Amino acid sequence: MAYLTPDRLAGKPAAISDDLYAVGVVGYEALTGRKPFPQDNLLAVARAIMDGRPPAIAALRPAHRCLLCWERIWEQNVVRPSQTSAT
Repeated sequence: MAYLTPDRLAGKPAAISDDLYAVGVVGYEALTGRKPFPQDNLLAVARAIMDGRPPAIAALRPAHRCLLCWERIWEQNVVRPSQTSAT
């Protein structure tokens, strides 16, 4: 569940971006030693993926300033469905 994109959880068809998101999750895990959304149950994980943001990598690994690039990539490339619908 942790590797599913917000779009897949929303029922949209699979896309190449889903694979890129999963690679980003693996990178986050490799750099921080934890999942971006470590909630205890599947519903909480799904809610966090849809609505939340993972803890900043720099906050978890402050000694590695080069990790800030991962946060920039996350901010620039992960667009959540809730962010695209302006009301």
